[in-house]
Amino acid sequence: MPIGAGSPTLEDMKNLWKVSGAVALGLVAAVATSAPSYAVIGGAPPAPGAYPSYFGAVTAFYDNGTAKCGGSLIAADVILTAAHCVHGSSGARVVIGAGDNLAFGFTEHPLYDGDTSDGHDLALIYLAPGATGTVTPIQAGAPWDAGAYFANTPATIMGKGVTSTDGAPNAQLLLAQTTLRSDSDMSDLFDPWWGFDHWNEPLMIGAGTSAHTVCNGDSGGPLVVDRGHPVQVGVASFAHVSFFGTECDDAAGFAELANAQLAWLAQTVPSIVPGWGSCLSPTGSPGTPHALYGTTSFPGAKQDGNRWWSIWCEGAPATVKVPDLRGESVTEAKDDLAALGLHVGGVGLAVDNSCELINLVMAQSPAPGTVVSPGSGVNLTVGKRPKNPCP
Repeated sequence: MPIGAGSPTLEDMKNLWKVSGAVALGLVAAVATSAPSYAVIGGAPPAPGAYPSYFGAVTAFYDNGTAKCGGSLIAADVILTAAHCVHGSSGARVVIGAGDNLAFGFTEHPLYDGDTSDGHDLALIYLAPGATGTVTPIQAGAPWDAGAYFANTPATIMGKGVTSTDGAPNAQLLLAQTTLRSDSDMSDLFDPWWGFDHWNEPLMIGAGTSAHTVCNGDSGGPLVVDRGHPVQVGVASFAHVSFFGTECDDAAGFAELANAQLAWLAQTVPSIVPGWGSCLSPTGSPGTPHALYGTTSFPGAKQDGNRWWSIWCEGAPATVKVPDLRGESVTEAKDDLAALGLHVGGVGLAVDNSCELINLVMAQSPAPGTVVSPGSGVNLTVGKRPKNPCP
């Protein structure tokens, strides 16, 4: 939505963002309540068969009517959309094929305050199990792949929105190829004068040009980059209208799926985390991705308003195999264990009737070859002379 002195009000632009959505290749594309023959400025229909799983429309219910929005399927029966699409709604449904599926519920980002320029313009819509069939969810975010967010990275926008703000409905899904824009570009665009602060860099990502951008009716739809497979890095949130202008005429703002907002998404929908792929721990070893987002601080957490978050890669715990200490003296065993980061846990005595391991290690626990964590102790049993004289 356009922001800045002389721009339409927030409520004016919210009314322009009433859209309906459709799923394609795991995506729910936007449909405007008023759209011309083409949606997405500079867009064109996809190649035949390119979106065989296309279906759906996302609709939120309000006392004064309906607001229809796009979104993306990010997990089985979970649709990601813009928070302003459902904010204040009494319910929602998703049209899948010929079916009309009432949503089980929806969740707005806890910090969304009704103003898209403040960020956190994200929401989730939950459907009945199996409602989205065999559609493969799109990967949501790429925390280990900084290149997915770089300025000038080729990107795809999609929807059934308008190419002019007073257009008529359109049924054809359209795509436009564009590029991601830098935060400095977007700040210049949305913060043109001193005192305006409508570009929230940590929470937003920009894409598009005057010739290729989203407009009224594309709200909630995905911003996608190709990283060998589709990766969604943003959710359509607001468009740009120049001073004294009436048309969407430059790059648009998207809620960025990175950092704090991605942590919230992963905390709320944990099944998206494996889709991020493998990661390297700080030590350089293969690790496991983790994400936390909540109201309580924790070690290493960063702050997002009154919330705390972190996304990190935790390496597998270091391990070591217990050596075979049998036949060694206690001193030798201590030295061998210390070299591996282990230590003697305890020393016991047992009669050595063979007389071969007197004052030497007869047995140990854990057994040789056991995998343990560094710092673990190994208990030793040392032989002592029997009552009868040894041969």
